[in-house]
Amino acid sequence: MLYGFCRLTDDLVDGASSQVAPELLQKRLDRWQRQVRMAYEGRPSGLPWLDRLMQRSRQAGLPWEVVQALLDGVRQDIGPVRVASYEELDRYAYRVGSTVGVWMCYLMEVRTPRLLARAEALGRAMQYTNIVRDVGEDLQCDRLYLPADRMAAYGLDLADLLRMQRTGVLDPSYVALLEELMQRAERDYEAAWEAIPALPPRVRSAIAVAAEVYRGIHEVLRQTTTTI
Repeated sequence: MLYGFCRLTDDLVDGASSQVAPELLQKRLDRWQRQVRMAYEGRPSGLPWLDRLMQRSRQAGLPWEVVQALLDGVRQDIGPVRVASYEELDRYAYRVGSTVGVWMCYLMEVRTPRLLARAEALGRAMQYTNIVRDVGEDLQCDRLYLPADRMAAYGLDLADLLRMQRTGVLDPSYVALLEELMQRAERDYEAAWEAIPALPPRVRSAIAVAAEVYRGIHEVLRQTTTTI
């Protein structure tokens, strides 16, 4: 149910036609947020599965602020998107990635602050992996999640990314920037991995596999030299 919630929420923006005006996407998310809040507060939302998810989550102690942060993160995807720094990127990654890990912990009855922090790290790492994997796809939606200050440090700007996308030839500086982001993600994967043995046995293996599969995307990207 949590996966369905995240998929549906994300598709309200990403699944929309490029012809849909940002104002309409904002209104769509507003309506969905009201429906989700109704379910969280125990009022029938009209979607029985949503009511069950939100009531189970609330009974598990999940603060509404976690749900709100996820919704806010999806709202940030309504373009155009630009990110100034790692601080902004980490804030975004918390909203759309870390919140899912924290939410899962509550549903698994895991509330130890140390483990919640590691769940945040894993969600952040996975979002970083998404970002380095999807630079070209995001550009087509007028979204750029690579921090502007780090791009500048490598002598890159939006025009360079568009040129590489058009020609299929990657600048070494761009490859180095992506490696920097992947290294940040891998530090979070390592931090998360240390906590996986403390998870309930029935979910431990699934989380471990998900973390390693996602981390493995980095190796595929490192072998890619002609696409963005």
